[in-house]
Amino acid sequence: MHHRFTREPYDRPDVHDGSSHRVRARVHYYARLLGGLYVAELVLPVLAFLPVKRTCQVVARAIGSEGAAGLNVQRLFIGFARDPARRSRIRRDWLLSLVLYAGAFYLYGTWWPTLAMTMYLRGVWLSLADNLPHYDVSLDEPEQHQPIAASRIHAFITADASRAPFN
Repeated sequence: MHHRFTREPYDRPDVHDGSSHRVRARVHYYARLLGGLYVAELVLPVLAFLPVKRTCQVVARAIGSEGAAGLNVQRLFIGFARDPARRSRIRRDWLLSLVLYAGAFYLYGTWWPTLAMTMYLRGVWLSLADNLPHYDVSLDEPEQHQPIAASRIHAFITADASRAPFN
């Protein structure tokens, strides 16, 4: 939904609409950029364990219905949250992920902070990378983004890797 309905009111972390204190808005914004989006994605599956009615209420309140596509976006999110097959898969995948993370932390032993820091840095990268294409796009340009090009070094490495003998 984030990429399909860009710059809609539910997804404008870089815009302060004046509804909250400016400092609070900045803290929220930087927390989201510095890994908060990743943390939210790790915790969001908990909604699949709530009763369907409660999940739909939480989703509707979080998404809102403002903007040109607001009601459509809200309807799509609620439909996703209501689907029993998806809810079942989300529960299973989340529980298996917890088991995988627990196993990884156990195997790291006393080096578990290294794993935690690596996971945090991955979260920062994903949070930043998810929002980068949407910066410097006017609010009246829905579904627009900035193209992100790979550096020449990265393009060279990627091109070179495609000729590797193990591919």
